[in-house]
Order: sequence, then C-alpha cells, then structure tokens
Amino acid sequence: MNKGDSLLHLRYCSLRTGEKTGELVGPAFAGIEAKFAVRCNGATTAPDKYGNNSESLLRGQLILPICYNSEPMPELARLLTAFVGRPLSSDQLQKLQAYLDLLLKWNAKINLTAVRNPEDIIRRHFGESLFAGEQRALKASSTLTDVGSGAGFPGLPIKILAPHLEVSLVESQQKKATFLREVIRALELQNVSVYAGRAEELKRKSQIVTMRAVEKFESALPTAASLVQTEVQPKGSLALLIGSAQAAAVHRVLPGWSWQNPIAIPDSRERVLLVGVAD
Repeated sequence: MNKGDSLLHLRYCSLRTGEKTGELVGPAFAGIEAKFAVRCNGATTAPDKYGNNSESLLRGQLILPICYNSEPMPELARLLTAFVGRPLSSDQLQKLQAYLDLLLKWNAKINLTAVRNPEDIIRRHFGESLFAGEQRALKASSTLTDVGSGAGFPGLPIKILAPHLEVSLVESQQKKATFLREVIRALELQNVSVYAGRAEELKRKSQIVTMRAVEKFESALPTAASLVQTEVQPKGSLALLIGSAQAAAVHRVLPGWSWQNPIAIPDSRERVLLVGVAD
C-alpha cells in the first residue's frame, strides 16, 4: 500500500464494528513504515466481522469499506462534476457512495475491476456511465438493457440517474452477477433485474441497450444490436462506450445502422460514446 493510496482510503473509508462506526487514524509517513490504528470510541478495536484490525491495516489488507449509511464524501460530487450537466441529488450521491463502498469491498475478493484507486474508479467507471446517461433522452425511455454488465457499468449508475427506468443487467459470470444482486439489494433499487446467462438467450428487447468493456467486442455487437427495440417508433438505440479506435469496427460490423458522431468523454483522451439507431 503506497502513501497516495492510503490517504485516499482515509478519505473514503469508515469502518463499522458491530453497530459502531469507527474511523481510521493515521498513517504517519516519514519515509519508513506506515502505522495504522482503528479507533472506535477512543479505543483500538479487535478484529471486526470483516477481519479488519490494526495488523491487517499495517499489511495493507484493509477490506474496504463498510459504511452504507454514511453521508457521501465531498470528493465524490467534485470528481463527478465534469460528467453531469446538473448537480446530483443527495439521494443519488448517497447511493453512488454506497455502491463505491461495496465495489471496493468485493474487489478485494473477486476481480470486478482492474482499477484500484478510488478516484480513478469514480472517474473512469461512475463518471463515464453517468455521462452516457446524461447524453441519452432518458425521460423519453422506459427500458434499458446493459450487455456484459460486469460490475454494473454503465447500467447501475444510469439507473441511479434515472430511477424510472426498468433495467436489465446481463452478466454471465456468476460471481459478478451475485455482486450485482447485492448492490441492488443494498441500494434498494426497484425494477432492476440480473440475467445471469448469455445475452444471445435473452428474449427481452429494450429502448436503450448499452455495452462497455466486453470481451470479444466485435462478435458481441450483433447480439447487443438484436436486443434493441426496432419494431415501434421511435426506434430504440444502441449506446456504446468504447475507445475511439473501435468506432471503425462498429461501422463495419453493423452497416445497417445510422451512427451519431462520437462524443468525447470528459477527462479521457481516447474514450467516446457512440450511439446508433437501426435503419
């Protein structure tokens, strides 16, 4: 655990021991070792039910964090400012904070994202997802399917942004699907389902279909396109969060679609949002 990471963790974390919420105290960096203590009501705690204690903190193995009822940290709203057109509500920020807490905790056990730094997670995952939602006419839509949802991006942040949407998260890996269900339960999200199977087997069609960071991207494109509602007007849309170099492949694989100009994602050199509608 390096100095920068530890300071970030101090900002984003509180530690719950039973019904008491503690705080992380330290670290003291002087070019040697970082010492931590977990304090609750003035006393250093024994290991909590998640296995956190002073020794595990010293080893840099803190299971992060357990604070679903905490107020969202100011950094969260600040880091998301570039991605949203208007300030998020306190309820939305609180849900995003709880989501971040769960993601950090679960990511210590299963590989949900290779990004470990909380600020980078907020910008690259939460921010990008919210930006995609801001660019779509969400009020005019009622259904969304997120293909290859993984850790829930962009589907879950878009759901938090637009609570009226009926959202289906498609994720074939069982551990990730279990995580998605836990987020839905903890955040008390309504009208969100997890389909723990292959997208090719899904029968439901939606007005908005999203896809981001899936394996075998080109082969997944026709499947995602087939889930877009095209039988009634206005036709649904396919929203892709991709690298700018992937746009050419999208046009080649889906020639019967009309595509908007790619929209650059804030704080990114290469990431774009590409939105298309079937001809």
